[in-house]
Amino acid sequence: MVGSVFFVSYLLLQFVFPGLQDQLNFGVTPGTAILGLITAIFGLFLYKYAVRLRFWVGAIISYSLLFSMVSWQIYATGGVGSPYIGLWYLIIMLTGMFGWAVLVPLIVGTDAYYLLFVLGIFTAHGDLRDNIIRVIMVQITFIASLIIWSNQGQKKTEKGSVEGLMSSLAHEKSKADILISAMADGVIVVDTDYKIKLFNPAAQEITGWKVEEALGLDYRSIMKFVDDKNKPLQVDPLIEVFQQKQPVSSNKFNLNSRSNKIVSLSITISPIQNFDNEANAVIVVFRDISQEKSEQQQRAEFISTASHEMRTPVAAIEGYLSLAMNPNVVNIDTKAREYLEKAHSSTQHLGKLFQDLLTAAKSEDGRLISHPKVTDISAFLEQVTQDVRFTAEKKGLKVEYQFGDDNMATSQQALMPVYYAHVDPDRLREIITNLFDNAVKYTEEGKIVIGLRADEQNVLVTVEDTGPGIPAEDIPHLFEKFYRVDNSATRQIGGTGLGLFICRKIVELFGGKIWVDSRLGKGSKFYVSLPRLSTQKAQDLMKREAASMSPLSDIEQSV
Repeated sequence: MVGSVFFVSYLLLQFVFPGLQDQLNFGVTPGTAILGLITAIFGLFLYKYAVRLRFWVGAIISYSLLFSMVSWQIYATGGVGSPYIGLWYLIIMLTGMFGWAVLVPLIVGTDAYYLLFVLGIFTAHGDLRDNIIRVIMVQITFIASLIIWSNQGQKKTEKGSVEGLMSSLAHEKSKADILISAMADGVIVVDTDYKIKLFNPAAQEITGWKVEEALGLDYRSIMKFVDDKNKPLQVDPLIEVFQQKQPVSSNKFNLNSRSNKIVSLSITISPIQNFDNEANAVIVVFRDISQEKSEQQQRAEFISTASHEMRTPVAAIEGYLSLAMNPNVVNIDTKAREYLEKAHSSTQHLGKLFQDLLTAAKSEDGRLISHPKVTDISAFLEQVTQDVRFTAEKKGLKVEYQFGDDNMATSQQALMPVYYAHVDPDRLREIITNLFDNAVKYTEEGKIVIGLRADEQNVLVTVEDTGPGIPAEDIPHLFEKFYRVDNSATRQIGGTGLGLFICRKIVELFGGKIWVDSRLGKGSKFYVSLPRLSTQKAQDLMKREAASMSPLSDIEQSV
């Protein structure tokens, strides 16, 4: 802009209105006019390309041209006493907006220029005092430019940051609101005062409460948790999460809706913690699984009924086959006996299948019967190992029973530890036998180790094999109903995928846990953890069991 003014002024005064040059006395020199033309061309056509390369490149080139043009004009019209010195101050004031990259060279150049006048190298207008005042004024202008434009930049940055942050937060909140509103699962957020702070449309549909009614209410007036018998839960899961600061997930909770309809829920309750690890809110995500549970119950009842009804004819067939193979009852040739043995084996397998189906159905609907009593797991496990040993040795596999923290094999000199647990021995035998049979089926060579160790709280039983191992992606699903690892070995051996599922259900019935550690080509190791009884508590329970079995107990109680 300034360059264009200088160039146009020079042309007008030299060629269009030459008579006005002496009257106006602008003092525009040919050198200033040429620099003005170059500055104007750069500003109009080349500046935008320089800025694209780097912003400071365009700024430095622009101000270098402006610096040269104004400096030339000031020098040509009287130096520090030039009438254009005010324009110089204006340039200094505006330079700060481009930052230090442009301001520092301009400060150095200007101070050097004035220093030459002060030192007397250039001829100055005015005395030394006037020139020193001009130097001070220039420094004050530099400082003012720096302060003004740095504050403006900071305000702009802060404003941009705040506006950007607010815009970003508003955008994220909008997206979150859309997602939460679109979810098919109910979502509720509850604060430490137990007030509902968020309630999405799916929660409205499941509970029967409208969003505008639920917000701000105590969640206990809306989320009325009940058990299968429609009785309030003794421990509220949300309060438990607030206290324990641990998430809770379950599909065993029921909700008494606003219309007194019992809704089965699959629910996850998670704490929202602050920087001090204090739960300042909980988020509840739940969905209605009433229909799923109803269908599951129908399937379980069908399987239970069918398995129970088919066990009778299968047992009869197995009995008749046993009679047919008894040499004291019937005389048959070798070929016929071979056929009968195969039929008898298949019938036993079929009976085991029906038994597994019936057990699985009972475990799901709570009808699985257990008669727990105080059991010495050490002696019990040693006996089970002896009973199942023949199956493995028949296949050429070694069997070991190991106990203790040092994992040393038993011997006649070793002292057998005593670990008590309150379990049903028949159900526990079913678990160990199932795990052992699986190990035998899938292990072609090597050994199977049944181990036992314990700490103060738990008794740990292990069954380890040297088989092919289990793929890592199958391990999380291994204890699910009807799940089988899909490989050539499982397809050849066969099975229903119910054995490990039943084991898990029985272990959970005892309050324990079951899991597996396995690697391909390295074998598998199954763990069964059961709550351990102290010696004193075991003795007390055994006395109660003995007293309850005594024929005089009823008479003593009546007396």
